[in-house]
Amino acid sequence: MQLVLSMLPLQMVFLSMPLALAQRLPHQRLPHQQRALAHDPLEAVFGPWQPPNRRMPMFRTMPFDEAGLRHLRDFQPRPSDTYILTAPRTGTTFLQMLLHALRTGGTHTAFDDVYQIVPWDKLAWDIGQRLDAEQVAFPRLFKSHSRLGVVNRGARYVTLVRDVEATASSVFNFFRAKGANSELIGEHTTASEWVVASRWSNWADFYADVARGCALPNVLALCYEDVAADPGHFLDLLADFISVPRPVDAARKRILRLSSRGWMKAHGSRFDESFWSADLVGPPASRVNRKGLHGELDAAAKRTLKELWSAEVATKTGLSDYGALRQLVRAELDKKEKAAAPAMPFDI
Repeated sequence: MQLVLSMLPLQMVFLSMPLALAQRLPHQRLPHQQRALAHDPLEAVFGPWQPPNRRMPMFRTMPFDEAGLRHLRDFQPRPSDTYILTAPRTGTTFLQMLLHALRTGGTHTAFDDVYQIVPWDKLAWDIGQRLDAEQVAFPRLFKSHSRLGVVNRGARYVTLVRDVEATASSVFNFFRAKGANSELIGEHTTASEWVVASRWSNWADFYADVARGCALPNVLALCYEDVAADPGHFLDLLADFISVPRPVDAARKRILRLSSRGWMKAHGSRFDESFWSADLVGPPASRVNRKGLHGELDAAAKRTLKELWSAEVATKTGLSDYGALRQLVRAELDKKEKAAAPAMPFDI
């Protein structure tokens, strides 16, 4: 396994300027981006890449400045880089830890916060990271909530989809834990009330893009329910996709242990953003699944989500519901599993 030479020290940058609205900045592709994008499979499906022009405020001390936005836009991933590409609360942290454990054979736990080992593309600048820095192991991994059609081009992408009702409950529970006055959920006291009132649908374009792009060779789409139920089943496929040896025996057991809900909950401070809590917008909140905190969705909320799916996903993809998307993702996954060449396993 290839080891990367160094890991960038994290430096906090404190600025006195207040948060400002994002600026829409002109941008031209750099020459290295033009070369990399010319043959990117995403281009054929989603058209020319449109650089991001806004970022959500993550830290109280950070303004929206041109440098941070340009850092994100100008980053050109390597072909071996792997993005963990998810809509919020669809298994992001679980997949971050699973892939990190896979690339290290389950031997690396020397980190205080998961963003130190798997940077979040839109947050990196705010916590003193450079996206082009080397990481603790090969391949470099990045978290992103951008959808396939807009994420930085030229890399590989592992993406998860999850039942929309379960996702809505998880989103509400997470932001509720960050405080009742969260900008996203406001003063709503139940997930059902929030779904109906807000008609929350920021997942819709993400899921539509997965449907359009899941067959691409540099995209590996998975269903959260399947991976969470049996992560061991997917280890070889994931290892092949990110170009690391397939784990066996002791390495396999270590990987599954480190990515288990039990281990992550036992080391919760590594996954709740408390390492950065002095500057976060809102208090820390666990990113490990919070089950049933505010009850199941009621009939009105479920009906609202079905209406949103019909209007914003079905019209673009022809898929009637999440079940149909899951069936499509599974079918494409079956093709990729059958096409995968045998690889040499390893143990450490």
